[in-house]
Amino acid sequence: MKELKKEPGKKFVQVSLSQDFATELRAHADAADRSMASQLEHWAKVARALETVIPSGTLGELKGATDPGEVLSRVGAYLVNQNPLLLKAKLAAAQSPRYGVDEKDPDIAVRIDPDGTKTRGRFDAAGNFVSSPAMGEGIERHDERAAPKAPRRKERRTA
Repeated sequence: MKELKKEPGKKFVQVSLSQDFATELRAHADAADRSMASQLEHWAKVARALETVIPSGTLGELKGATDPGEVLSRVGAYLVNQNPLLLKAKLAAAQSPRYGVDEKDPDIAVRIDPDGTKTRGRFDAAGNFVSSPAMGEGIERHDERAAPKAPRRKERRTA
């Protein structure tokens, strides 16, 4: 791969894609209001997440799927047949953030980092998580252990 320097401080990498793949990439990028580079990065992030929990043999079977619905069906069938505790352990070992929704406001996304830090935010048009500290409590630290309590002061009784 050849590195190109187009802007100060930013590096770009040039890759070659087949014309068919580039055409499909452009169509998906346009539909999602993303650039082709952002769409490709989005697909790579999704694939990397799948590779975290799905063994390579099963991933090979996914490549044989002919349409996105079939891929989704195969992934769903694989996940349904797995031990939930094992999947949770694999995800925890991956040291990558998890995403969910805010229980109080389902329109707000929450990123949960491996250390337990929760960040409220949203996903932009390119599929990137954008934190929004101005959305209320913003960032909080979640720790399974109870925080140490301050020692109680003894009250003196006066007679």
